[in-house]
Amino acid sequence: MDLLHSVTRMDDYNYIFDPASPNVLSDAQLEDKLPDAYNDVQDLADLEKIHMYETILLDYVHPDFHPATCGELARNARVKSNHQLSEVEWKDGESEREAQAAGTHLIFNLERLHNCLHKALHEYAEELDIDNVLSVAKLQKLETEKKTPN
Repeated sequence: MDLLHSVTRMDDYNYIFDPASPNVLSDAQLEDKLPDAYNDVQDLADLEKIHMYETILLDYVHPDFHPATCGELARNARVKSNHQLSEVEWKDGESEREAQAAGTHLIFNLERLHNCLHKALHEYAEELDIDNVLSVAKLQKLETEKKTPN
């Protein structure tokens, strides 16, 4: 199974955190691999997740698929387990995939992380009032928002 749900985009490349795949893909390569990953046979990890959704998380409403419960998602996965996505279906579903992806693109600021870690380490060494790195990050974000006009 390809773990293409773990794709991080930086600059013009897509980074995949899956030891079984090439780790850096162009947009065209990613576009080619996604339907193949969908059409892959369910492996043990897939089946375990479906089983967990059917038993332990049955009535839990999945935050990414609200209002569907995990039980409904598991039933849907079982029904579609043998479905093979055709090239036509893939192309026809492009606008739906883009709509579903809206809001999932997160911007990661590496410089801000570095500054937070550095400041937290400094404050920890100086025994200043600090809870943790996340509190430093939150304070820095609030300070940045105050300085940025709306």
